[in-house]
Amino acid sequence: MKVLLTNGSPHKEGCTYTALCEVSEALNENGIDTDLFWIGKKPLSGCIACYSCSKNNKCVFDDTVNEFLDIAAIHTAIVVALVSGIFVMIFGQFIAKPVLSLMGTPDDVIDLAVVYLRIYLLGMPFIMLYDFGSSILRSTGDSRRPLYSLIVAGVINTVLNLVLVIGFKMGVSGVAIATVISNMVSSGIIVYIMTHESEPIRLEFRKLTIAPTELKKILVIGVPAGIQGMMFSIANVCIQSAINSFGSDAIAGSAASLNYEYFTYFLVNAFAQATVTFTSQNYGAGDYGRCKKIFHISMVFSLVSCGLLSMVFVLGRGMFLRFYTTDPAVLEYAMTRILICL
Repeated sequence: MKVLLTNGSPHKEGCTYTALCEVSEALNENGIDTDLFWIGKKPLSGCIACYSCSKNNKCVFDDTVNEFLDIAAIHTAIVVALVSGIFVMIFGQFIAKPVLSLMGTPDDVIDLAVVYLRIYLLGMPFIMLYDFGSSILRSTGDSRRPLYSLIVAGVINTVLNLVLVIGFKMGVSGVAIATVISNMVSSGIIVYIMTHESEPIRLEFRKLTIAPTELKKILVIGVPAGIQGMMFSIANVCIQSAINSFGSDAIAGSAASLNYEYFTYFLVNAFAQATVTFTSQNYGAGDYGRCKKIFHISMVFSLVSCGLLSMVFVLGRGMFLRFYTTDPAVLEYAMTRILICL
């Protein structure tokens, strides 16, 4: 059982707050959890019986009432991130080798691939935590701090790769461990940011719970997007399985070319993330014309920038691919892929 104590005073920590703290302490002594919510100084709109709340699960007037609902959504999302990350981490340990075998991974690299994948999966809770937390921040228009956290994590990953692989001769295990640690750092930064934010996106560990209504809304939006991502991943697995059948040189060449595909993808994805943020904000405000304008602008810029960058990589493929390998057989496969895919 949990009791919500609402502070309606304009003074956040005045007499009403003190009285509610006494009530909270008495309830806690009897094994009852409590939450204290201050409605703030802004005016609250009265109910006009428009019934929008029954359709949208939020008030048509965007005030503190909706902020309280957002608080429940934030903490539900973080719990879902942790639970799903732990599930993938545990389940992945059992299916790592069978999946790689089904993909036709060559015998000379499968053992190393299994080691890397199993260690990498240990970082799944942190990956999920970063993804969910950064999405929450981006929904408020804050895309800089998630970027800064990734930059810090990327630098740490690079340094640890050098130390563990070259210094301690740990090979694939060192690369995987460095990746897990960098994921821990990026998620830790996001959690720190959110615990020091103001309402409604402030994260408080004692409020972590699953609100059924908010969970339902998350699943309604998230499940179709998740299925879409699964289809993309399954397609990649099929493609990688076909590549694996050509041997280690083809795998290495494909991996080298794939780096440049990622560069172009990240460029398009950046515009996509910005579009999601601005569209959701304007859709919530009822400005549908601006939603269309944002879509058209982002689509044009993403197509043009992706096309130009792809052209650069294709024309300079010999130089760019040699950053990763100088083996003639590997280069042949890499150049074939970059010409087809870009």
